[in-house]
Amino acid sequence: MVEVKLISVDRVRPNPLQPRESFDKEKIKELADSVREAGLLQPLVVRKKGETYQIIAGERRWRALNFLKREKIPAIVWDVKDDTDALEKSVVENLHREDLTSIERENVITHLWESGKYKTYDELGKKIGKTRGTIENIIKAKRDRERLHASQSISSRTILDTVGLPDKERKEVVKRVECGELGTHKVRDFVRTIKKSPEPIRRAIIEDSLESEIVEEVAKIERPEIQRQVLKQAKKLSSEGVRDYVKAIKEREESEPILIKEAPVGILKCPVCNKKFKVIHQEPKGHKLVEVFS
Repeated sequence: MVEVKLISVDRVRPNPLQPRESFDKEKIKELADSVREAGLLQPLVVRKKGETYQIIAGERRWRALNFLKREKIPAIVWDVKDDTDALEKSVVENLHREDLTSIERENVITHLWESGKYKTYDELGKKIGKTRGTIENIIKAKRDRERLHASQSISSRTILDTVGLPDKERKEVVKRVECGELGTHKVRDFVRTIKKSPEPIRRAIIEDSLESEIVEEVAKIERPEIQRQVLKQAKKLSSEGVRDYVKAIKEREESEPILIKEAPVGILKCPVCNKKFKVIHQEPKGHKLVEVFS
């Protein structure tokens, strides 16, 4: 049953399970100014709770009316079954208005899921107007946020974009976003670069905190031996400097003998120090020994 009535402001109480966890005082004041000029365009939604009314939707409006010291407030009184039912309706209202931050959305949807009322993500999704995949991703982001110790400033999307990396590397990516070294819009491409990069680049990302642009440039290098040379200098270079450095290496190689193939003699062993070498045939005619590291 739905009932619309005027309620004394002092009989209205906020919902302790309210999805929104913070309210910007300046925006509340702006809303109050708007209500003063144009009136309240949308009533609160509340439920009867003993001798008081608990807010289901519209806490910002209630705070604005308190700021204006209004005595009465128009409200729609909903007959709800229990706390979970009230929370569902509050979530729907906030999600559709896109009023929640990432962490607020994660907390409230995880809370609903852990209430035990829903058997599947599909069931919960249908109840609050979201797809199964969206529910699954939001809950996964919540659990990963806790494990990675990501701050509230990190969006669910950023956390999900790091999936597939080891936790140590995920934490490094999140840390870069937190301190502004990596834009949120670059996270997905940055992670893709890490995933396809060989171990030396991955290690450099973690240990040397290379800038994303430099990592991307180094990842373009096909030959591991050139990658290793560049990584030794990368902390001193910009992404443009890396490009110039790689170009210089290639130009130098073009002026030197080209490696053709290993000679069929295979591995040679030094009788003095026991080091192992392989013989490389070069053009123009010549040979060189390359140490083999086991």
